[in-house]
Amino acid sequence: MCLENASTTLIIKPFFGKTGNFTGEDIIDIILEQKQCATYICGKIYSYFVNDSVNKNHVLAMADVFYKDYSIENVMKFMLMSDWFYDEENLGNKIKSPIEFLVGIKTLVPTNFKKPKQLIYMQRLLGQTLLDPPNVAGWKGGRNWIDSNTIVLRLKLPSLLLNSAYISNVKNGNEDVMVTTKKSNSRKNMVNALVQKLIGIILKHTLNM
Repeated sequence: MCLENASTTLIIKPFFGKTGNFTGEDIIDIILEQKQCATYICGKIYSYFVNDSVNKNHVLAMADVFYKDYSIENVMKFMLMSDWFYDEENLGNKIKSPIEFLVGIKTLVPTNFKKPKQLIYMQRLLGQTLLDPPNVAGWKGGRNWIDSNTIVLRLKLPSLLLNSAYISNVKNGNEDVMVTTKKSNSRKNMVNALVQKLIGIILKHTLNM
C-alpha cells in the first residue's frame, strides 16, 4: 500500500507478520527478532568449530545463549566450555582447508616459495586458490577437500618441502645420494629452526616472570 501527500511518499508493506514503512535497519531488527536467525548462525559456528555433522540439541543450546544479546563472545565461551565440545566424536574430525593446511606447515616448518606462482599452483592442486572461490557460495569444505588426488598430495607435501621439492625416481632398494644428503640437511635445518623457536618461547616466558 502506498500513501502519498504533498511532501512524502510512505510505502506500507508487510514483513514477518509486521506492517509498516520499514527502513533497512528495521528489516534487520525484525530478522534478528526471529530465534531461527540465532539458530542458523549457531549451526554455522558449530559446523565450523565442532563437527560437520551438526548436533541439533547442541545448536539449540547455543542459540538459547546467542539469542539473548547476539554476543559472539558469549556463545563462543559457552561452546568452548561445554563438555560436548571435548567429546571423542568431536576431536580430530575437522579437515583443514588447503590454505589452513599450507599455513600450518609454514608455521611448524619455516618454508619459502621462491616463485609466488608455485604457491598458487600448489593451492590449485589442493583445491583452493585464495580469493578465487568457485562461486558466490564459496567452497563447500569438510570432506569435499579430500579426493584420491588431494589426499596423496597432502601426504607427500611435507616431505617434498623438507626435501627441497626433490622427487626421487629410483627403484626400491637403490640408494639416492641426493635424497640422503638433502634429508640430512633438512633435518639439521629443521632442528635448528625448532631450537631457535624454543629459545624464543623460553626467553619470552622468562621476561614476563
